[in-house]
Amino acid sequence: MSTPKLLLFGAAGNTGRYVVKFALEAGKHVIAFVRDADRLLAALAEVGVDAALISSGLKIVVGDLTDLDAVRRVVRESGLSHANGDAIASVAGKPKSCAVFTTGEPMLLPAVRAVAETMRERGLKRFLLQTGAMCASRNDPTYYFKFFMTRVVSPLMCVKQMVVDNLRVAPYVYREMDDLEWIVTRPGLLSESASKNTKKKALGPSIFEASATTYVDLGEWTAKAAFDASLVHTTPKLAYVARN
Repeated sequence: MSTPKLLLFGAAGNTGRYVVKFALEAGKHVIAFVRDADRLLAALAEVGVDAALISSGLKIVVGDLTDLDAVRRVVRESGLSHANGDAIASVAGKPKSCAVFTTGEPMLLPAVRAVAETMRERGLKRFLLQTGAMCASRNDPTYYFKFFMTRVVSPLMCVKQMVVDNLRVAPYVYREMDDLEWIVTRPGLLSESASKNTKKKALGPSIFEASATTYVDLGEWTAKAAFDASLVHTTPKLAYVARN
């Protein structure tokens, strides 16, 4: 087997930059699909990724998630192999917007469908999708609470477009992708602060900043979760990764 590879969508975002960082530091090769290569390189420099790791382990492919031909092409040409234990992950999402009534065209659903179709074509299996805490899981008993959060709370937090986009894609994963090894994560409130460096505290939703998930910890967890076979076909409760 060769070095495991991770094809990552959303690599330049707040979570994605840390996924790249920890995947590279764990010895993985990363193929980052981004709109702006310079933005990604600047983001990796900000979070302290070693230049030698970038040079040896990172391949950048420039493209847009709304360009479905480009999405299919990067999956086909990535060189990923199921036998090698390679994985695809998406931590992309619509940017914050304070729009209340409009949510725009769906972004994630067409892209994820294109990824899934091309994975089948290439014999690939593992796919991790990051959504959000307001996105109901399969047979979620808190559906009506999530419905309230989506309709009332998300506009106040300027994340309605992002939340609705997640809600469009999750049912497709649950209903149409069971032949693939999907993992859906649903982190809650996120913050750009230092790692909490704890072993047990849940990475879940909270109304308190002190209890919010940090991007660095979410990124480290995600870089490991994408390769964790025990998480296949689950929406796992995220937990802070243990450190020596």
